[in-house]
Amino acid sequence: MKFKEKNSIWLSWHSIPRSQNITKYLDIPLFEYFINDNIFKRHLYSSIWTIKFLLKNKPDIVFLHYSYLLLLFIVLFKKLINKNLVIIADCHNKALRRKLNGFGAGLYERIKKFSFKNTDISIITNRGMVKDIINYHDKYFILPDKIPEFQVDIDHKKKQKYCVYISSFSIDEPVDEVIEAAKTLGDSIKLYWTGKRSSNILKERKIPQNIIFTGFLNYDDYYRLISNADCLLLLTTEDDCLQCGAYEGLNAGVPMVISDNDASREYFEDSAIYTGITSQEISDSILTAIEKHGLIKNNSKLVKEKREKDFERIIHDLKLKIESQI
Repeated sequence: MKFKEKNSIWLSWHSIPRSQNITKYLDIPLFEYFINDNIFKRHLYSSIWTIKFLLKNKPDIVFLHYSYLLLLFIVLFKKLINKNLVIIADCHNKALRRKLNGFGAGLYERIKKFSFKNTDISIITNRGMVKDIINYHDKYFILPDKIPEFQVDIDHKKKQKYCVYISSFSIDEPVDEVIEAAKTLGDSIKLYWTGKRSSNILKERKIPQNIIFTGFLNYDDYYRLISNADCLLLLTTEDDCLQCGAYEGLNAGVPMVISDNDASREYFEDSAIYTGITSQEISDSILTAIEKHGLIKNNSKLVKEKREKDFERIIHDLKLKIESQI
């Protein structure tokens, strides 16, 4: 039976572009339920929503943006209600690699292995994550993000050079190093720092005048900001992490400075400058990216065209793999 003849849905406890883009290409409905509240309420209400949704809609195929409890509830639905249910988990680095320490750690891992044992396909973003998923099972499929599509709005009157640090203030981002790099660059280059500013992370840190915290921006303002940047900065200490902002930068054709790892080099090739995370390496890489703006912009166009063709091919292969599970 063909994939399109099945009742397929995508469930997520987060709202992320990756899920939105993949469901568009698979032509399946996406249902997101996200409570940005304390962790107890978020997991309780999301769990209740998931159970009610599955019982009401009785899907044949469930895709999900992987969350520990979300996958567990879908697996239990398969075990207890619909033994023919096909489960496809789209796994991102942090959730897949998350471990508990101390009391409950052993139980946490046993439940996680039980969940993946009953998952038909796990989708990962790059080859570097293979070593993580095979700890749970070997039924994986590699699918990078779809390059997002948005209108690039160029401001031809822009005079001030600036770089945008695309940030979420997560623990894998080098905060002190970016602040020191901005000090090194001085007033000649402004650094717009996106994301909800964390008072705890920035507490007692001296912020130079050329750093501007934007807070959360709506999509139009955000895309306008990155489209007119002289450089985008995307940094993480996480191995094999392909950051959403880098895909956006590729669409905009803006020079990028990305943390140096194998997954990023393999995907973005020569459309970016790759850097270590010392403050000197970061500031030097920003200056290099701005200096080589024209060359990198041309490279970005070629890499973007290649990756868009790759995505079409890989999505086709994914549909065939799903049909083999039906």
